[in-house]
Amino acid sequence: MERLAKAIVKFKWLIIAVVLGLTGFFGYQLKNITINSDIISSLPDDDPAAKLYKNIGTKFGGNDMGMIALETDNIFTAEVLEHVKQITDSLKITEGVSTVTSITDVLDIKSDEFGIEIGKLVDEYDLPKTQSQLDSLKDYVFSKEMYKGSIVSEDGTATLVIFTMLDGTDKEALAKDIRKKVEALNLPEKLYFGGLPMMMNEISDLILSDIIWLIPAVFLLIAFILFLSFKTARGVILPLLTAGIAVIWTIGLMVLTGYELTMISNQI
Repeated sequence: MERLAKAIVKFKWLIIAVVLGLTGFFGYQLKNITINSDIISSLPDDDPAAKLYKNIGTKFGGNDMGMIALETDNIFTAEVLEHVKQITDSLKITEGVSTVTSITDVLDIKSDEFGIEIGKLVDEYDLPKTQSQLDSLKDYVFSKEMYKGSIVSEDGTATLVIFTMLDGTDKEALAKDIRKKVEALNLPEKLYFGGLPMMMNEISDLILSDIIWLIPAVFLLIAFILFLSFKTARGVILPLLTAGIAVIWTIGLMVLTGYELTMISNQI
């Protein structure tokens, strides 16, 4: 140990230069850091429950489905239906969106004496406007189990706009684009965003927020504790410097080895 200590003292400037160089190198890699907010990809492939969940999502598109809930006092008004149509039309022309389903653009299946008739619930180019038309639509929707409690809430105060994404689409980027477009409409109703793509967007923002705010807060707390313990600048700066270098090296190595920041790594 004594020989090692003497060697460190003898080559201290070389060691400092190497540490600074490596810190700069790893710090430069931070610009390439990526955030993987897809919680499904974090599930183990050999777990039976996780495998079943992934297979169901792949076959039925649940993993690529998002939804926008619109809440107000009564959705069966001409103004609210027009707002639902605006959201629906906005999603339809968004690149990467496969299908859109809403009360203004949903298939309606009716039975008659000749069999079944398939059409639209409402004419999207001629939405109900008069009170009698709106009341008729409300009564019909609440008489059909396929709409009540799914597309429209049972109390008639909320409705869903459901969309699916094309295979291979960047879910997180598309979710951000959709949210930005919908919020830009400045609709008076309350809007809620759900589904895995929207959840991924929120998780990504959460991880980024933790990096920006939590790490500096932790360092400040550690600095305060170190000051109470040592009451010297050296006792505060040196441990913090060591911890900072360790964090930079660790994240830099993660980038170089292809690892991404996830909810799990963020908790660690």
